[in-house]
Amino acid sequence: MKKLYTFVMAAVASMMMCANVMAQETKYVKVKEAPADWSGVYLIVYEDDDNNQALILNGALEKIDAVNNFITAPNDYQKINGEDIRVVDPSDAVDAAVFTISKAEEEGIYYIVSTSGCGIGYNKFDVDENGNPIEEANMSCKQGKTYDNTIKMQEGKTNVIITSKVGYVLRYNADEGKTRFRYYESGKKKAIKLYRKVTVENGTITSIKNINAAKADAAYNLAGQKVDNNYRGIVIKNGVKVIRK
Repeated sequence: MKKLYTFVMAAVASMMMCANVMAQETKYVKVKEAPADWSGVYLIVYEDDDNNQALILNGALEKIDAVNNFITAPNDYQKINGEDIRVVDPSDAVDAAVFTISKAEEEGIYYIVSTSGCGIGYNKFDVDENGNPIEEANMSCKQGKTYDNTIKMQEGKTNVIITSKVGYVLRYNADEGKTRFRYYESGKKKAIKLYRKVTVENGTITSIKNINAAKADAAYNLAGQKVDNNYRGIVIKNGVKVIRK
């Protein structure tokens, strides 16, 4: 009888441990308050409320400054830390679209780097023939290069203001035929949100993901699609471009 009791208790303990493991899952949770340190792994999002989806700047692209430089994903409310918060669940495409934000040595400055290893920002003015700043600035994006950005929350809202060195702000252009994320003059175009990668257990955030989110065994093409080992061409793996011949 004692052996049977021991066996049953061990089985129950094992089931409880499995349940706890299964309850742990990765989520991308909307940032509602500014953290002391923005370092972490994020989705850069415009919330398309009409279609209940997130438009996500695609960090898997080699050329990020392009029309339709985003992917879409469901964007629902879930109970996190006791309140209803908008969440994007992970998928192969979503996990490949992330950006890693890290602190620069200069106080208050952050670098934002895509899964494809491309730093984004805008560090100089482009002007028209009259010397006026061009409204639609290009988004600088170069492999292995980082650009200065500051990050803050808009007062009283959940909009995140990512500002480049010369004052242009990362926003979403919803104009027909021009839909894209890009740096614009402050106040123009649509505001963006950040969704931070976290580990959630039983509806409670238990950890923040501060590392690149690409899975070590996963590779993606430049469109952000997961590919197998038979794929030939340029792939992104662990945030690094690799040429498969």
